Amino acid sequence: MGKRDFVVALYLALSTILVIGGVLWAKQPPKQLSEAEIAELRKEYPVHEDYFNQLIGPIRIPMERWTLMMDSVVYGEVVGGSPHYPTIRVIQDTEGMFRTGDEVQLLVGADFLANCAALEIGTRIVVPVSNRNAGGKISYYREAAYYVTEKGYLLSVYPEEAFAEPSFTGRTLEDYLGSCWRLKHFPSREMREKVDRLLG
Repeated sequence: MGKRDFVVALYLALSTILVIGGVLWAKQPPKQLSEAEIAELRKEYPVHEDYFNQLIGPIRIPMERWTLMMDSVVYGEVVGGSPHYPTIRVIQDTEGMFRTGDEVQLLVGADFLANCAALEIGTRIVVPVSNRNAGGKISYYREAAYYVTEKGYLLSVYPEEAFAEPSFTGRTLEDYLGSCWRLKHFPSREMREKVDRLLG
C-alpha cells in the first residue's frame, strides 16, 4: 500500500469511528430528567406520605453522613410486603451484603412508627440498608429510598424535599450508586469521626 492509499484508508477509518461515536452519543438518554418529565412519571411513581412525616417535621441529613451510617445500598425488585416492610429480590448490592437473587425483607423502621409505602409487585427500588437492629433485622433508610424507572432514572418514594440532601430525583441509578459508594469509602475525616462517635 502506497503512502497516499494509507492516508486515505486512515482518513476513512477515523471518519467511520467519528460517525458511529456520534450516533451512539446521540442515542444516549439525558443524565437528568426535566421537571416536566418528573411530573409525568409521578403519575406512575407517587410520593408516599403518612403521619410519620408530620410527626418528626422537616430534617435534613447530609448524604455523607447517612452513607457512613448505613451498611450498604441495595437495588432490587419488589416481590412482596406488608404495611411495615417490603420484600425485594436483590439485583445489585454496593457492599456485597447480599447476593444477586436473594430475597430480603426490609423493615421501614425498627420501631414500626412509620408505614411502608404501598409498593406494587415488580416495582424496582434502591434503598440504603442497615443490619444494626435488634435481632439482626434489616431496615432501610426511607428518606433516601427511590423508585427506579424502566430507563434507570430515580424518583423519591417519600417526601424527599424534607429529608434527603442532596436530591437524586430525576438523576440516574448509576449516578446514585456511584455517589453512595464514593462517600462511604472516601468520606471526609471530620464526618468519619462524627459518625464513629454516634455509632459508638
